[in-house]
Amino acid sequence: NILQYLQLEFPARLRELPSGTRILLFSDHGFVENPHFEKSDKYRLARYLHGEASPFEIIVPWAEVVKIQ
Repeated sequence: NILQYLQLEFPARLRELPSGTRILLFSDHGFVENPHFEKSDKYRLARYLHGEASPFEIIVPWAEVVKIQ
């Protein structure tokens, strides 16, 4: 859903903004994929685990976008 939004909706919304507008995009921290997960375990094991003290948990991805035209 996020990729579809970024491809279809986000560019149209950016076009509506005045030149020089700054937008800060950020994301929630991540999770790590469970290395023991099998499709047959779908209802027994979690596919993703809490990131613990990993970079996925500590670093919050972000980007600043500036409309130049």
